[in-house]
Amino acid sequence: MLAAHIHQRIHFICLCLLVLTLPFLVFPALNSISLVLLVINWLCSLDFRQKLLYWRKQPVVWLTVSLCFAYFISGLYSTNTAAWLAAAHMKLHILAAPLVILTSKPISTRQWHQLLSLFVLAVMLATFVDFAVAFYKHYQYNQFQYWQPSFFFYHPLAYTLQHAGYTSLYINFCLVILGIFILQTPATKRKKLLGALLILYFTGFLLLLGSRTSLLTFILLLLSFFILLFKQRHLLKVGVVMLVAAVSISIVVIALSQPLQVRLRSLLTETASTSQIKIDGKQDYSMGRSWDGIPLRIALWRCAWEAIQDAPPLWGVGAGDIKEVLNEVYKEKKFRFAYYKGRHFGPHNQYLSTWLELGLIGIGLLLSILFVPLYQAFRYKNYLCFHFLILVGIFMFSESIFNVQKGIGFFSLFYALSVHQIMVRE
Repeated sequence: MLAAHIHQRIHFICLCLLVLTLPFLVFPALNSISLVLLVINWLCSLDFRQKLLYWRKQPVVWLTVSLCFAYFISGLYSTNTAAWLAAAHMKLHILAAPLVILTSKPISTRQWHQLLSLFVLAVMLATFVDFAVAFYKHYQYNQFQYWQPSFFFYHPLAYTLQHAGYTSLYINFCLVILGIFILQTPATKRKKLLGALLILYFTGFLLLLGSRTSLLTFILLLLSFFILLFKQRHLLKVGVVMLVAAVSISIVVIALSQPLQVRLRSLLTETASTSQIKIDGKQDYSMGRSWDGIPLRIALWRCAWEAIQDAPPLWGVGAGDIKEVLNEVYKEKKFRFAYYKGRHFGPHNQYLSTWLELGLIGIGLLLSILFVPLYQAFRYKNYLCFHFLILVGIFMFSESIFNVQKGIGFFSLFYALSVHQIMVRE
């Protein structure tokens, strides 16, 4: 009994370390060590009979393990073994975190709230570091002789995760956590005021990052939360005040950030130019023009879809050969920009990436992993898990999140923790 209690405490400490190190993946080893410690503690507990019972009760465990093994098995027909090993190593996150968390004794509701609070705190500290690094780089550049807003916008601002899109993803999840906290948690007015101030701070930072997919997701989250507010009319006035404050902050940030103004205006021009994209294999139209955002992604999606049509339909080309297969399509379509001077662009879409790598089996497993708990979350009114899955599901349209640790680490950890809360409810 004492040993089980000790293992449970170590399990929670390891989860805290994982949550704390997630926003600081500029040092990825810290997060990897935390995951290894979590797995070692799980193995040392030796209570495999109980773990097997948890496994049998939850179809989600079977789905995540099956997807991970599909990546492993694809090595049997991947010709590039080195690339497959690198991909398989990254996909271990899909196996490790869900398997350990979903087959362990559920953490308490109090501990779950502590982990969420810890994540919000860690992301807030990461944004402070981002601001500090941006100010330092600005000082090195011109000793503040004149203001250079580009240091405080998009990728240059996202130091701790080295990517504006993933930083925006983390911030959007923080906004979900804080919104659910204000709506559903019986806390003091002081704590709810602090939560509201954090929402306004993260909204401003999200705008400075300028990730258009995340800004669109943020708007959808606002609409969803207002639907929830109408069900809790006593909070409707608070919601209206928050909306007015968020819009005011947005207007101020946009007015003060010239790069953000340019990026938002470019959204209209890029959307209009997508119909003019030519990748026909007759002539190279890719060089000598500006590729960014929507046009580039649509071009990459077209090439990925061409590759999917030529790949084995059931099992795909394998996790090790996706780079070579896509480069062949780029060359065939004369899309030189995508492979010029050794560069390589993936599909920038997790659904297309999984479909190309693992065929219909892989995309079927991925959709099941998302939609099975989404239905359970909706059924049991677990709004946090529901919005997390919506958030990640939308983000997967613009990024292949399973190919980088800041994506797959975030998804596998909070996916398992959120689904575990549904298991507790069931």
